[in-house]
Amino acid sequence: VGEEGGITSIRSFVEGLKEMVSDPENSGKMRKDIGVDAMEEEVSGTMTNWSEEFERQREQILGLWQTCHVSLVHRTYFFLLFTGDQADSIYIGVELRRLSFMKESFSQGNHAFERGQTLTIASSLKALHRERRMLSKLVGKRFTGEERKRLYQKFGIAVNSKRRRLQLANQLWSKPNDITHAVESAAVVAKLVRFVEQGRAMKEMFGLSFTPPLPTTRRSLNWRKSMATLF
Repeated sequence: VGEEGGITSIRSFVEGLKEMVSDPENSGKMRKDIGVDAMEEEVSGTMTNWSEEFERQREQILGLWQTCHVSLVHRTYFFLLFTGDQADSIYIGVELRRLSFMKESFSQGNHAFERGQTLTIASSLKALHRERRMLSKLVGKRFTGEERKRLYQKFGIAVNSKRRRLQLANQLWSKPNDITHAVESAAVVAKLVRFVEQGRAMKEMFGLSFTPPLPTTRRSLNWRKSMATLF
């Protein structure tokens, strides 16, 4: 699976995750700097209640994505790939450590280093704006006129206003405390970057499950009902 217009493919995304999981030096530095070891000791006894713990950690991740101006495509891949299976816990933990370390670095005016790139709060924000513009250009290619009209209405965009596609792109992933908004944003970005087509091709290669597990809480049930209607 290639990359279109500079948009990260699922292959690159998953390879990056696996690289971070298998890199003890980076993982150890993050753990020490943000005190994650103590946090994990507290969590280790709650794995039997993983569903609740997953939802708690996911809420943290949603907030950190917004604070650190993380790529919308990254958010979408992560959100759709890791849906609450206990086997996902290692990736959830790595993402939480990565984002916590990034937030701490940015708050102290320092750089963060990731896969050979130097990140600052300014460079991350600039990249996010650029990504929103790229995604806006795909809206007309991926959605029919009727589909676009429904999307504009769903995201509160006047159908006769100017630059509606860019307005839509700017609305995506903009409400970190609203899980319904996250589900809807993920659905739009997934369609724009052809997540389903990529996902099928990558499923066997990386051994990842693209089918959400059975819900164990009412909140999970409501979320997974929404997920079932995305594609």
